[in-house]
Amino acid sequence: MVKAFMVKYKIKMNTPYNHSDYGYQKLFRAIYGYTQVVTKSNGKKYIYHRPGVLSSVPYIKKGKNEVILTKAGFSRFIEYLKTGKNPTHKWEEKGNWSATYSMYDVDVSPESAQKAIENLIKETVLLGPDGNNRRVTDILEDIERGVIYDENIMKIYDKSIKQIQAQEWYQTSLSSPQVKRFDNLSKLIKVSQTPTPTTITQ
Repeated sequence: MVKAFMVKYKIKMNTPYNHSDYGYQKLFRAIYGYTQVVTKSNGKKYIYHRPGVLSSVPYIKKGKNEVILTKAGFSRFIEYLKTGKNPTHKWEEKGNWSATYSMYDVDVSPESAQKAIENLIKETVLLGPDGNNRRVTDILEDIERGVIYDENIMKIYDKSIKQIQAQEWYQTSLSSPQVKRFDNLSKLIKVSQTPTPTTITQ
């Protein structure tokens, strides 16, 4: 079994509202993130992924107001409930809502932890050179086919992949074919560790 934290939470608006209000929905978008499709005047569509507080950590959603988290995910989530700070909306103050929560130590099966890592990999989205968001797995498969990306972009991809691999449940999930393939494809990312020489003019 894998150690984890279960959080049961309740968000309360301090002004009258209903569950379809955009302001209420934004609170949950800030937790889980969302994808936005924007159509320009020329008809071209651009896909933007807005990450939430839990977009970069594995989690198991038990219900609308229950989530199981790693230690890192727990810290981020509780900070959000206390302060409203999140990557989706640049709120300068928490706003007209409050939250209560209770936390429990729980044991998670290796299969459930593995599924959470698989979902994290599947849902991780990175910015492509064309300005569109793309799944990290699609980018790695491009590289496998021989697509060459700029060195600076590769460094960003490498950092994002390493963040996934550093997650608490990652190593116990390598028996998963999806996770193992991701791990193998990640080795195709070649980033130079040699510092750029500096030219000194006298």
